[in-house]
Amino acid sequence: MNGQQKIIHDFLLVEGKSESIAEMKVYPSTEKFQYTYEWVKNVGGEDCNCLLQQMGNVIYLNGEIAKFTGNDELTIFRLLNELNGISHYGSFAVFGEQEKKVIVEQSHFCDGHIYSEQMIAEFTWSLYGRLFEYLHSANSVFEMNIPVLEAVDRAREISKIIRSDGTAAFTWQ
Repeated sequence: MNGQQKIIHDFLLVEGKSESIAEMKVYPSTEKFQYTYEWVKNVGGEDCNCLLQQMGNVIYLNGEIAKFTGNDELTIFRLLNELNGISHYGSFAVFGEQEKKVIVEQSHFCDGHIYSEQMIAEFTWSLYGRLFEYLHSANSVFEMNIPVLEAVDRAREISKIIRSDGTAAFTWQ
C-alpha cells in the first residue's frame, strides 16, 4: 500500500464507521488502476454507489444514482446540463442501456505530491454535495413541478448552506 492509498484507506475506514456507508469493497491493482475503493453512501435518503480510484497521477471519484432517471429524458438532460454549468470540476452524465443512472465524475491530479486526509475528505464531500444537488433539483422538478433553472439554483443555495455550517445530512425533506 503506497502513501496515498494508506491515507485514502484510513479516511474511508474512519468514515465508514462514523457515517452512513453501508458497505465498502477494496479491489487490488489492475493494469489500469493502482487501487479501487467502492462503497454505498446514503445521500438525501438515497443510496449512491461511490467509487475512488487512482490511475497514474490522477485520483478519480464518481458517484452514481438511479433516482428520477425514469422521468422525461429531455428534462433530465436539461437538468444535468444546468448542473454541469455550475460545476467547477467533473461532470454529470446519464449512462446505462438497461437501467439508466446519473453519474457524477471528478478528477484530482496529484502531480508528485500526496493529498492529505483533509483534502481527500473535501474531495469526497464535494462528490456527496454534487449528488445532493442532483437529487434535490430533480426532486424539485419532478415532484414539485419547479422549473429546471429555479430547481438548480435552489439546490445550489441549500448545498452552500449545508457546506458552510458543516452539516453532513444532505437531506431535502
